[in-house]
Amino acid sequence: MSVPSKRVGDDPSVRRPEVLARALARCSAWLDWLWRARGRDLHHLGHDGPALVVGNHSGGPLAMLEPLLLALVAHRAGVPVTKLPHLLLHEIMWRTPLAPLLERLGAVRASPENANAILASGGRALVYPGGDREPFRAFRDRDTIALGDRRGYVKLAIRHGVPIIPVVTTGMQSGFVSLSDGHQLAARFPLARFFRVGVLPITLSVPFGLWLGVPPPYIPVFARVRVRALAPLHFTRAGERAAHDEAYVEACHRIVVHAMQTALDALAHERRAERRAGLHATLDGWIDRLERWTGVTQASRPAPVEGPNAAAS
Repeated sequence: MSVPSKRVGDDPSVRRPEVLARALARCSAWLDWLWRARGRDLHHLGHDGPALVVGNHSGGPLAMLEPLLLALVAHRAGVPVTKLPHLLLHEIMWRTPLAPLLERLGAVRASPENANAILASGGRALVYPGGDREPFRAFRDRDTIALGDRRGYVKLAIRHGVPIIPVVTTGMQSGFVSLSDGHQLAARFPLARFFRVGVLPITLSVPFGLWLGVPPPYIPVFARVRVRALAPLHFTRAGERAAHDEAYVEACHRIVVHAMQTALDALAHERRAERRAGLHATLDGWIDRLERWTGVTQASRPAPVEGPNAAAS
């Protein structure tokens, strides 16, 4: 009796670390040019043993590049490519010509069977529980963790008794504004249901302007992406019984969301401070150029009067 072959994306062992290393080397220059990504505390991703890495989507259709940015900043921080987690990737990407390459890079089809297999073998998995709704949440909520009602990731970690390593990202929404995720509209479209896509967003982006539906990749404007990994979160209970305890699962979920939201708030504040400092530096530079062009320099300005008795002395 023949054993049926696995579909593309269902075998974590197909990953080739050397392929991922080459991809990061070749993509690093244009990723830096687009995003200027910087990371903090990424050594947590080098955690020994199995773990579930949980991330948030920062924004828009280019959220598909977040795992690549995470791998880049983590590798630069000294995390070997062999320790980078397997990405649990949405079904829609496995219906594209990129599927064989994605498999060699370390992605696997997002399914309970594949997630269980990775953790049971001592590996690490990367999941974005916010799914397709979090990237297209309203622009005013761009720095809000929006995992919705999904608790499967917590149950997965509890079932296998592995820690959760939260990773937060901010800044990818630059140049992209979501007015509505359109999830109610998507529920009425058969094509959206076929591709297992729960959104038909209304967005503004460069250069496409107002757009209905998932827009093509936009052009980032003044992008400054910041990524931070948090220390592993360990839970006190493990196993099937704990995973079926809805109250315990909900409590663990809230711990994860609270940790991520606190870190994201601080990261977004730091990013805004960097942006303001950059704008001030740019403005100072233009003022200096204007002064040189008009001939008004520090040397040509009148000396300041030091006090009321300065003239008498």
